[in-house]
Amino acid sequence: MNKYSQLTIDIRYQIYAFRRSGLTQSEIAREVGVHPSTICRELKRNVASESGMLTHYELSLRARNYESLLQFMENRRFFSYL
Repeated sequence: MNKYSQLTIDIRYQIYAFRRSGLTQSEIAREVGVHPSTICRELKRNVASESGMLTHYELSLRARNYESLLQFMENRRFFSYL
């Protein structure tokens, strides 16, 4: 059984380049070496990126990163008083 691993940024760029060149999801999956459902999810998740709008996925990542940053800053302020 294969271990799950996230797509690298290079593979994500390859997927979009292949898609723009007209390859089907199955053909892209063969080229990249992943399951066709992985390609489907990746394209669905980031479909609005090409139009310049943020997708729900991108917005949730940014919100999560912002919350982490706020928490880090709060902890830093707290520890600076010690």
